[in-house]
Amino acid sequence: MRNRQKSDVEMLLAREFLEHELCLPVRALRSQGPPRPDVCAVVNRDGREAVLEIELTEYHVDAKSDQNGGSPGAELHSWWERVRECLLLRLTQAPVERHGLVTLKDPSKFPKREAHVFAEELDRFARGYEFRAGISIADFDLTRVVVRFAQGHEYSHSESAPLPPFQPAFPLLARYVRGLQLWKVDCYSTWTCTDTSAAHVGLRPDYVADLIKGKSAPGKHAWAENSEKWLLVYASGSPIVASAGSPPSPADWHNPELQAACRDSPFDQIHFWDLPHRWSERWKPRQ
Repeated sequence: MRNRQKSDVEMLLAREFLEHELCLPVRALRSQGPPRPDVCAVVNRDGREAVLEIELTEYHVDAKSDQNGGSPGAELHSWWERVRECLLLRLTQAPVERHGLVTLKDPSKFPKREAHVFAEELDRFARGYEFRAGISIADFDLTRVVVRFAQGHEYSHSESAPLPPFQPAFPLLARYVRGLQLWKVDCYSTWTCTDTSAAHVGLRPDYVADLIKGKSAPGKHAWAENSEKWLLVYASGSPIVASAGSPPSPADWHNPELQAACRDSPFDQIHFWDLPHRWSERWKPRQ
């Protein structure tokens, strides 16, 4: 049985794309399970009804279809969301006026099964750090703290102070974290991970070609008779690695690998859609 939440998201995406991106009125829409394509839509096109069967796949700038585990950035995003949920639960039970920023040593290495322990260490560190009188912000890493005194909206008179050893009190922070920043704020806040807040984005034609090839395998789908076969590759923008950025140059559309993948696929139409930047491109057939 298909995941109900995933099916609902695919239905919403298909309707949004057809009605608002392509201006095709949708008369009927339903979710389908394997081996059928994800969504079946009946649309009004040029005064006539057309039946479209649409397979959807999400684009990540850092993952190819044959990569074990999918997108590393998406996996990190999912892990950090679990950390945030644990932090929010702690803050709900016992608020603290701190805001933190964490940067990992290696975004591909993090305690996957210990999100709750990682959150506990961050929370305990924030609660245990004592700001000096008159200090409003502290930037620190694993070995020292740089303190800035507030003067209006400017910071000056920086000084350094040693931090207590992270081992053995904070073993996960010592192992995985490269840098920390901690703010003393007048509201109840939480932590942010820099590695999930910024990333190189852009269109990788070879990655998209790989996605198309993966969806074009013989026997992959069972299509209804007289339906149009569509593939919608979409970039959702969440996580940050699921974005193609601004529309690329026309030269990217002529990438030989991408053109060959489109040409050899069983799909009647292939569309690429970037949601956060609100642009789309039809790759098959060429417009």
